Amino acid sequence: MKLEHLAIVLVAFYLQCCVLGRDSSEELYSVESSSSEEELENEAVLEEDPHFDLLIFTQRWPITACYEWREKSASNVCGLPSPRNIWTIHGIWPTKLNTIGPSFCNKTAIFNVTELAPIEPQLEQFWTNVEKNKPYDSLWRHEWLKHGTCAAAVLTQLNSENKYFGQGLSWLQQHS
Repeated sequence: MKLEHLAIVLVAFYLQCCVLGRDSSEELYSVESSSSEEELENEAVLEEDPHFDLLIFTQRWPITACYEWREKSASNVCGLPSPRNIWTIHGIWPTKLNTIGPSFCNKTAIFNVTELAPIEPQLEQFWTNVEKNKPYDSLWRHEWLKHGTCAAAVLTQLNSENKYFGQGLSWLQQHS
């Protein structure tokens, strides 16, 4: 399947506090606090079928993400991108119509941050994790293992970490 042949590519912008409300979106949009791939796999329903109907390209307002992170615990520390008043990428989510997922499509996938070295400076600014209590690459790891592995199983254009995250950067530039 080619990207241009997808029935729909949906660009979803959201402010959790204003559009979905924190309570209804917390489970869908929060970054898992898992520290290992095994924990990620144990917490999620692993999908047998990686096929999907559309890709949801999600962006978030970092100030809102920071606010929500600090609300969870007084010890949570934020790190905002510079400039602070820009939309940042949350993820590219393969989605089956009228459902959530698929997710965690490759049980043996390993996140290799060194694959992102050529685009890491752009990722740090535009696909940033405001949750500074966590490893700097925890959002990327989560997005790749949960969503990227499903996109990679179906689309050759997104079949590596570099392609998946690079496409997100490209879409951000096109839709900002």
